[in-house]
Amino acid sequence: MQKIYVLDIKDIAENEQLVKSFLPLDAVMKSDGYAESADRLRSLGGALLIKAFTANSPLLYDELKKPYKKEPPFFNVSHFFNKVGIFLNDNGAVGFDIQLIKEYNEKLVDYVFKGEERRLVNDGKTFAAMWTKKESAVKLTGEGVASIRKQILTEISDKSYIFNGKKIFYKTFLSGDYAITASSFDPVTAQITEITVKEIIK
Repeated sequence: MQKIYVLDIKDIAENEQLVKSFLPLDAVMKSDGYAESADRLRSLGGALLIKAFTANSPLLYDELKKPYKKEPPFFNVSHFFNKVGIFLNDNGAVGFDIQLIKEYNEKLVDYVFKGEERRLVNDGKTFAAMWTKKESAVKLTGEGVASIRKQILTEISDKSYIFNGKKIFYKTFLSGDYAITASSFDPVTAQITEITVKEIIK
């Protein structure tokens, strides 16, 4: 089973004490360590989604202190501006990314995208869509953000592409002002569910 849930941090701000009461102390303390309120709210949102939808198996942390699990559901969290989301998959590893659609910088496009992927970028929407494809790919494969420029997406179709020799399935959503991509080594069937704090904490 696959699921995608997306929260608006304005909803988290309106229910911050409720969210904090639901979360473990270490997650609350981590969020309180951020100087900017938006960073604090995104941290709370990510922690809320992880606890709500992956609580049945132990949470581990990698060398970059990013949370992960060795058993289902496998997940990846992303946030950008006012949105925070999670992609869950019972069958294996996932990558997930959210990007605000905005005017794009031609020099940045030429720096990040090459070949086939560059030809597909011609405006703010296609830039955000391609960026989230690449970002979700490096999250899925564990290669890190530094490889975004080095590795090029090829054989791009509306359901899959090749990244560093690996076939990756994906689904990109253009949702309001955001591009959102979920990636996996098996076909992505999930749809986005916009969810509220009070739907999670009942």
